[in-house]
Amino acid sequence: MTFKRFISIIAINLLACWSLIMAQDTSLPAATNDLIEEWTTRLAQSTTPKDSMEALYNLFDLTERDDRGRYSTPLYELAKREKDYDTQLDILRVVTSKYLRNDSITGLCLDLALQLPDSYDQQETVLFIQLERYISQLRRLPMKERQDQLPALIESYVDDTDATIYQRILSLYKIATVLGYTIGGDLYTDYMDRLNVLIDHMPRGNGSLKTIFYQRVAMANSMSDNYKQAARADWQLLGIIDALQDRYAAQGRPYPNYDRNKYLSYRRLLGNFPILSREQIEEYNDSIRVIAARNKEVRDDLNNNRRATAYYLYATGQYDKALPVLKEISNLPDNSDFRRKLLKMLIDCANKTGDKSSLMQATTQYNAILEEYVRMQIDDKLRDMQVFFDINDLKDERIAALTEKADNDRKKMHSQLIAVSIALGVMTLVALVLAWRLFRNRRCRKNGRQV
Repeated sequence: MTFKRFISIIAINLLACWSLIMAQDTSLPAATNDLIEEWTTRLAQSTTPKDSMEALYNLFDLTERDDRGRYSTPLYELAKREKDYDTQLDILRVVTSKYLRNDSITGLCLDLALQLPDSYDQQETVLFIQLERYISQLRRLPMKERQDQLPALIESYVDDTDATIYQRILSLYKIATVLGYTIGGDLYTDYMDRLNVLIDHMPRGNGSLKTIFYQRVAMANSMSDNYKQAARADWQLLGIIDALQDRYAAQGRPYPNYDRNKYLSYRRLLGNFPILSREQIEEYNDSIRVIAARNKEVRDDLNNNRRATAYYLYATGQYDKALPVLKEISNLPDNSDFRRKLLKMLIDCANKTGDKSSLMQATTQYNAILEEYVRMQIDDKLRDMQVFFDINDLKDERIAALTEKADNDRKKMHSQLIAVSIALGVMTLVALVLAWRLFRNRRCRKNGRQV
């Protein structure tokens, strides 16, 4: 057994132990429990690795990937024995997403992913884990430490076209991520646009990297009222989900659950109603209702948050119904990032329904929010400029260091040149003296013979 294989086995066992420690029961719908019982029986009756893998994967999907090692660990070990690298990589991505705040577990997942054979899927998975780890660690840093990283990151960034596209994305994504969690603004938009170009040219892989990228684009543009960019990102997300479900269905996996992912995309799309047709608005609202009917988590969020309801009622001109919903949800903590948009909608509803009291109250709150929003935009511009100056300072320091080094080298070379010149002068003088003495000796001998 090689040392690398030994380390891999130890790592898998540690992952299994952690999963068992964290194991816990989850409340699932009765129909799902029936399916779990059915596939548990089929697992016990499996006679081939293929049958066992199918049963384990379906159990894994039925528990909404929250099995905490009950099915994922034996599935990973079976896939390892069968050299099913796609399954191993899928499990590593899921475990990474579940334990983002645990650097030991995500580091272990990265080590295991790096040991698997090279492929588009493997390279994208490695990049996915690296980025998820970086984002998680960055979010735990104080704001000042995040900002302190920016100038050096940007100044040292070079888009090396000879590097792999994954390496280029990693370097650029780090800068974009730090910008997103610090100053935002035009500089952030610029780097996200550059990143988008690279990600759109990625080879076909597993879709994990595009998923987290489009989620970030959709959220950032939704909060900034960039309707077209936000909607385009969510349409791309929904396309990725549909492609994944089709692929899994062809593999005999009908149970992967993307209800929450779809719900969040549909809700964001409803929030970008100014660029939607009435048919699209109705379609997305109906899709949300269908998902909520079968998924308790989504149903609870829909009933408690009600942002999707407010978007739909307002977008369809039901201002009298939208008004009380907006009054109820505009101050909810979960809606703080969208409070300016919700208050703007509330003002319009109050104005159109003649509710003067609500209009005055909402206008006062909106003006305060707007003032803060404008101030933040100015601060963003100032921070952009500060980063620019910091980068220039770094460049100036580097130029100064290079200039100083060049001056020192020039002085050193000048000193060496003087030393060499003196040495050559001395050697020339010695040579002349020797030549003169040689000439004199020869002349003396010649004169002696003539006498």
